[in-house]
Amino acid sequence: MNGLETKYLHYKTGKSEVTIPRKSLKIISFSWKHKDNVFLVIREVDGQKGLFLSKEIEGHMTRYLYYRNSNKSAVTIPRAILKANNLDWNNGDTIILVFKEIDGKNGLFLRKKKEN
Repeated sequence: MNGLETKYLHYKTGKSEVTIPRKSLKIISFSWKHKDNVFLVIREVDGQKGLFLSKEIEGHMTRYLYYRNSNKSAVTIPRAILKANNLDWNNGDTIILVFKEIDGKNGLFLRKKKEN
C-alpha cells in the first residue's frame, strides 16, 4: 500500500502530531478546515495496523489544524492511543498516509513505514 510520506513528531511538551500535506487534501477534495473535529480509530488495512482519521466516523476526537503563516497542517495524535494499541511510533518516524474509504467512510489511513 503506497501513499504519501510524512513524519510523526513528538515534542518535549508531550504533544505529538502528524503533518498532513495540505495540497494533498485539496487534490482529493477533502474539505477539512482549521480546528475541524476529526475522529481517529485503530484499523487494520491490507494486514497493516494503523490509524484511520475521518470526519465521518465515531472515535477519539482530535483537531485538524492549519497554520496560514507557515502553510502547515497537522493532526494531533494522543500518545496514549498509540501505546494502548501497540503502535510503536517514535519521533521522526516516517508515516505513510493513504487516502482511503473504509467501511464506506472517506478518510486518511496512517501507518508506520516498514524498515528495509
